[in-house]
Amino acid sequence: VIPRMHPPLTVRLATAADRPAVDALRRAAYADAPWMPGIRLDAVVTAHDEPGTVVFVVEGAGGLLATTALRLVHALDELRAALDAPVDAALLARGPVAVSQRSAAAPAARGLGLMPLLRWHYVSAARAAGAGAI
Repeated sequence: VIPRMHPPLTVRLATAADRPAVDALRRAAYADAPWMPGIRLDAVVTAHDEPGTVVFVVEGAGGLLATTALRLVHALDELRAALDAPVDAALLARGPVAVSQRSAAAPAARGLGLMPLLRWHYVSAARAAGAGAI
């Protein structure tokens, strides 16, 4: 038997009421990430999420602990812009591509495995939505 070491976690889609908390979480995580120097924190807020983006959150007893945004991209130029990289048009032949963006974990929650937990949920959602690639 594995002892319960943490309060229960809930993974769910964010609501409009969650936006301030998601924005605060994203800002805190990106500000504290040494691998993201010079990022404009005002650029990571939900107001800049593309239309059709869904936001997943992991919630614990103290509030939101992690988040990621997911959207389905149907057009090649939009996919190239989302990834900021060259993309072969054949990638879209199997259907829309699910793009995960703006993943963030509260600095105190890093190392708890929350990103793999979110990944399982968004991969499952992308498959159910008919994504041909992620």
